[in-house]
Amino acid sequence: MPTESLSGKRSQRWSSSMAGIHKLPVRRHFFKVMMGDFRTKLSLPLALRGQLKGEKAVVRSSKGLWHIKVGKCSKGLLCFEEGWGDFVKHHDINFEDFVVFEHKGNMFFDALVFDSSSCEKEFLISNNSANNKKKNKEKVNNLHTGESPLEAARSCSPKTPHFITTIEASNVADAGSYLHIPEEFAKSINLVRSSILILRNSSRKIWPVKLSAIRDSKCKAARVLMKKGWADFYVDNKLKEGDVCLFELDLSRKETSRALIMDVQIFPLLI
Repeated sequence: MPTESLSGKRSQRWSSSMAGIHKLPVRRHFFKVMMGDFRTKLSLPLALRGQLKGEKAVVRSSKGLWHIKVGKCSKGLLCFEEGWGDFVKHHDINFEDFVVFEHKGNMFFDALVFDSSSCEKEFLISNNSANNKKKNKEKVNNLHTGESPLEAARSCSPKTPHFITTIEASNVADAGSYLHIPEEFAKSINLVRSSILILRNSSRKIWPVKLSAIRDSKCKAARVLMKKGWADFYVDNKLKEGDVCLFELDLSRKETSRALIMDVQIFPLLI
């Protein structure tokens, strides 16, 4: 079946990581106003020091992914260093602009850039830009060129728990349609215990989907399917056979919550 999931060892690592991440303080959002020598380094809030365990961070914006070195600066703070300058350059960040970050766990950040008037900056997406070729392909609107949808999805694979699947005939929107969640992924996050999954597209619109666990006599583990609600997601997002979807778990949800959220990036088959 044309579905990919995390490897067993990697899944175990993410299960352990998730357990730790759920214990983090609620405030993971923070913002930084661009002052001083912001073009070469950016200090991070002191409250984050105990949460950042590593020397490399991944910062994601609508323009792609940036790998940035994390080092120590004055007053015991941590700083974005090597690689931060490239982020500043590609986002045309100027004095008194500010950036809102969300630490999603395990050194992975989402970032939104605002100008000095407090308005979010808008960026033109170009298929031919050198940045698209060097970095992971643009996720916004999935404007991949010269690649299959599966290759484009793989090039955008995040470090957070995720799986990739290709839309098949059984996934087509009708009364009996469903989407099979890879057994390895479902087991790694104990998805069998959840009854509802929230799917969220790149426009931040959400669809609640009911999960169904089916016991198969041929295998010990239950197969977890997206059932009721999947057809609505399929139709509303204009999916078709051959499209590829990347499902990424939102780590900000608490372990006690029954409903998990998965962000979905769609890589259409270009005909």
